[in-house]
Amino acid sequence: MTFEEIQKIIESMLAVQRNIQDGDLRLQEKLERVAEQQLKSDLKLEKLAQNQIESDYKLDRLSDKIDNLTENVSNLNIISQRHEDRLTQSYGYHQTAESDRLRLFEVQNRIERRLDRIERKLDAR
Repeated sequence: MTFEEIQKIIESMLAVQRNIQDGDLRLQEKLERVAEQQLKSDLKLEKLAQNQIESDYKLDRLSDKIDNLTENVSNLNIISQRHEDRLTQSYGYHQTAESDRLRLFEVQNRIERRLDRIERKLDAR
């Protein structure tokens, strides 16, 4: 083998080595981009998980408020029913008192008519 042949072989081996190094460099750059994208994805997932936790907490608080409002409405319905019952009872008392007053008025009228008849009879004598 001549010096020139050896030099060509060495040059071709160096070219292959450069190609391998260039490929390794491109691969390393791709791995770094993938690692960066993975990091961004991990951060997004972490933020989504935190948002989910906050949403769950807010939902629980809203659920508690709805439960409290439901209980308050139920209590108001009970109070409203009691007031309605009292009004009905008061109206019943009013009707009874009015009925009693009318009966007393009728009795008073009958008594006054009897008195008038008795006075007429006494005056007639």
